[in-house]
Amino acid sequence: MTDFTFTAIYKDGGQVVLSDTLSYEDLKRENLSAFKVSIGKSELFCLHLEEGQKLIYRKRTATTPGITAEKNKHPQIYMIGWRQKIGGKDVQSITYICDWPGRGFQIHQAGKFQDNHPWFYSPFLKVFEVEEGEKYYDTKTKTWRTK
Repeated sequence: MTDFTFTAIYKDGGQVVLSDTLSYEDLKRENLSAFKVSIGKSELFCLHLEEGQKLIYRKRTATTPGITAEKNKHPQIYMIGWRQKIGGKDVQSITYICDWPGRGFQIHQAGKFQDNHPWFYSPFLKVFEVEEGEKYYDTKTKTWRTK
């Protein structure tokens, strides 16, 4: 698999790299100006966020039971994009980086999540991603809630 680095860039110029000790949930999303993906020292992709746009980031991994990670033929999917309320509607723009074992990676762009696609379907929004009055899925209680 490709060794990607994910860096959040804040409006004040500060930068933090996502790691085992700093997760997406720890980011101050309202203060972000960009989110970039690098391989080594080379920047692969940069999402520039405009005022009102909120970062969306997910990593999706599929496995086959009984198959080790080294023999897994399924891709890891990184979903990077933004969401914003415009005229009362939830508008999204999502980039998918598909990292295929032994085959490299592909980049796909979509205007929104594709619920009929086996990889690009919408994730449940987390409580910190929704605005007052919006629904989110509480993974602890396994119920839908309204913020």
